[in-house]
Amino acid sequence: MAQSTIVIETDDEAADIIATNFGSVELRALASNAGVSRERGDTKRQTAEKIVAQDPALTARVIENDDEADMDAGPFAERRQAFADDVDVEEAMTRARHKKMTYKLKGLRRALAGVPHYDCEVSWEYGGDVRDSGYEPGLTSITISTDADMNWMLRERVHIILTAHGRCKMLDVGDSDYLEGRKPSSAWRLAMDRMERFYEPSDE
Repeated sequence: MAQSTIVIETDDEAADIIATNFGSVELRALASNAGVSRERGDTKRQTAEKIVAQDPALTARVIENDDEADMDAGPFAERRQAFADDVDVEEAMTRARHKKMTYKLKGLRRALAGVPHYDCEVSWEYGGDVRDSGYEPGLTSITISTDADMNWMLRERVHIILTAHGRCKMLDVGDSDYLEGRKPSSAWRLAMDRMERFYEPSDE
C-alpha cells in the first residue's frame, strides 16, 4: 500500500516535526547555522519553535527532506508567504531574529505597560517571500488603539511599520509623524514616551 502524504500547514505542526526529528545538539547546530536567535536553556521544543518562526524556508526544506516519511510542507510555506500572521508583542519578540527588532519590541512592551486599556495588533512580516535561496522577510505592521469606549477626542492611535532589522518605515503616534525631521533613535524614544502618557480612564 502506498504511503500517504502528511501535509503540514501550521507552525505547531512544523515545530513538532523539527523537535522530534533532531537531537538537542543537532537542533542547536541547525539554529546556529541558520542564524536563529535562541536563549541559553531553551528546550528542544522552544528551539524548534524559533526555527519555524524565524526561518520558514529552512523549516519547509528540512521537513520535506525526511527519509522516513512523505511530508508536504507546501501549505505551511504558502501560508507564511501569502499573508502576515497576526500575533501579539510577546510572540513577535520570539520571532525576531535581529537584535534591533527585539530592542524595538521590548521598548514597545515597556511603553504599553502603563496603558491599561488598548488593543494591539501585530501583522508579522506581511509580503514575505519564500524562495529557493531562503526566506525574504517582509514588513511588520503594528497598530495600537486605546479603549474604543473612550470619548473620540481622547482616543489615541499608533501605526508602526518595521523592517525585519527593526528599522522604522512608519512611526505615527496620535496625530504626529515622529520620523519627520528627527534622527531614528530620538524619534523612537520620543514616540515611546508619548505612548507612556496615553490617557488613562482611571485618572478621571
